[in-house]
Amino acid sequence: MCENCHTASAWDVGVFDHTGIVSGCFDCHNGARATGKPGDHIPTSNVCEDCHVPSSWTSVHFDHAGVSGACVTCHDGRRATGKSAAHMPTTDACESCHIVTNWQTVRFDHGETRGACFDCHNNVTTSGKGPAHLTTSNVCEDCHVNTSWTALHFSHAAVQGTCFSCHDGVLAQGKSPDHLRTSNNCADCHFTSRWTDIHFDHGATAGRCASCHNGTEATGKPADHLKTSAACEDCHTTTEWTDIHFDHSAATGTCFSCHDGRQATGKPANHLQTSDVCEDCHVNTSWTDTHFDHAGAIGACVDCHDGRQATGKSASHLQTSGTCEACHVNTSWTDVRFDHAEASGTCFSCHDNRGATGKPADHINTTNVCEDCHVNTSWTAITFNHAAALGACEACHDGAKATGKPADHMPTGDACGDCHVNTSWTVVSFNHASTTAPCATCHDGNTATGKPRRHPKTSNNCQDCHVSTDW
Repeated sequence: MCENCHTASAWDVGVFDHTGIVSGCFDCHNGARATGKPGDHIPTSNVCEDCHVPSSWTSVHFDHAGVSGACVTCHDGRRATGKSAAHMPTTDACESCHIVTNWQTVRFDHGETRGACFDCHNNVTTSGKGPAHLTTSNVCEDCHVNTSWTALHFSHAAVQGTCFSCHDGVLAQGKSPDHLRTSNNCADCHFTSRWTDIHFDHGATAGRCASCHNGTEATGKPADHLKTSAACEDCHTTTEWTDIHFDHSAATGTCFSCHDGRQATGKPANHLQTSDVCEDCHVNTSWTDTHFDHAGAIGACVDCHDGRQATGKSASHLQTSGTCEACHVNTSWTDVRFDHAEASGTCFSCHDNRGATGKPADHINTTNVCEDCHVNTSWTAITFNHAAALGACEACHDGAKATGKPADHMPTGDACGDCHVNTSWTVVSFNHASTTAPCATCHDGNTATGKPRRHPKTSNNCQDCHVSTDW
């Protein structure tokens, strides 16, 4: 009845008490009264009771110790699974390597094995040589023993014959791709008890370098070697072939005898432009960069600084048609601040944008000549003395000679002199007390501004609320 497993206050699924059942599982778990084996159950034709008990129907680790018969009797892919996909490829039966009390992965005991390796390692019973195995036609026993089949470091000391007898690219690999280019046999540099890289002993070598360093037996000059047609021995010795700093003091002849771009490089790309030969500035004991001593130079600067033997004026030089000597002396060619006190004539005589620059871009807008405001002893910015000016402000502040009203000036049609005097042109606070006539006469938005933005909205005239002495 329902009450055997459920209560009125709890009608959720109950845990069935199998201990009171006295029949086979399949009597109920027949797919009609209760579900049978789940979809992920091990494939087997055994009934439930063969592995489970009514008080525990969780997953069971099968006890193989009580089983008789071969593994494949059950592990036939129907009642139980067979060999896994990751199992070593073999046609041997399970019992050949496993026992019923222990069916985990087994490390095969080769010590108990009889016969050759290939009897099993034939890619049928078990796999053969691995893909990373040394390329060789030898059988396994030639290098391995049945008690140890790990990778071996071959003992070359017991080998008879030349290296090439084995290292022919068939039995064993030959020279590696990064080996020194040479037609020599291995034994010419290596021996059987040591075949590591060898630093060749040039001290024991007879003959010229090119006898070996001919690009066949050994490499020739490297790509970054100094360009030269000289033989190796001209600079190197058999006991030392490292880079050499050439001793120019022992050299005879002119620099160009070697530095012709063939035996040795010529002038570098960043050399001073000049048609002079090296010896004109350098000596054979010191060929570093030279700071030319202009004090010993004769003649005008342009005799050398003509853009051919030496550079002319730099791109950042002051625009001028004057010669170098006009501002510089041969003992000092640094930048010069021109002494205008020594200048004669008008400013424009030089500052014509040819001899020297004219007015700068940020100069006050004016048609006046320089001398109107500047003197030749001082050309800095000047604050104009309006006290000495004659005439109305507009006579100068017409937007041509000098600027007019600034952009932030009060909008008005009045002339400057109406509010300002020539001794003071600062902002003026207007004296309304002396004013007659209605406010709108001036505050019409033309002569002076009208009502401010924050004023209450009204169509009244100013004087309806304000008086001329109090606004």
